[in-house]
Amino acid sequence: MTQKTDLRVLRTHKLIRNALIELLEHKTFDKISVQDIVDTAMINRATFYKYYSGKSDLAGKMIAEVKAEYQKLMAILFYDITAQEKSAQLTEERITFFAKMRPILPALFKIKTKRHHLYDDIFLSVKHTFIELAKQKNPKQDWDYHGEMFAHLLLHSVKRQLASGKLMPPAQMIGEWEAMLSVIKDLHPMGQNKPK
Repeated sequence: MTQKTDLRVLRTHKLIRNALIELLEHKTFDKISVQDIVDTAMINRATFYKYYSGKSDLAGKMIAEVKAEYQKLMAILFYDITAQEKSAQLTEERITFFAKMRPILPALFKIKTKRHHLYDDIFLSVKHTFIELAKQKNPKQDWDYHGEMFAHLLLHSVKRQLASGKLMPPAQMIGEWEAMLSVIKDLHPMGQNKPK
């Protein structure tokens, strides 16, 4: 009986969360009501309020789960293992992360309220992680600008990959960035006048 109840609870959570994701494709978060969510999920309001105090609570719990998964992924960068092991583990964990988060992330990235701002939170986390790693290489340099640019580049790459449904291997993504920088160097007049 307990297993059946647990499965029912899991199914209800999935229906509610999928309803919010579906609604975010067509509406902004502030325009979505609890009634919209229960209608889309095809459940009654009492069932919704049994698990969530409102739509903000629902969004908050979904965002907390994404952040927890993301932190696990980022932690690998600081493991005391070889670069090759780190690369292999990161690739595997990244694939798992995006497989789990592909339908969820684009929807939750759209929510921007005083309480919920997943995109901005991940942006800052990426920026600070980059800066910490860069300081290990050169502690005297100010890496703030580089961290900001890296976070923009990485998150826009992620958004594009999620939208297309094609996950680019990290080595390929870095290769694409290098190709872009090569074009910038060739086009920019300063690139022609390198100091000798």
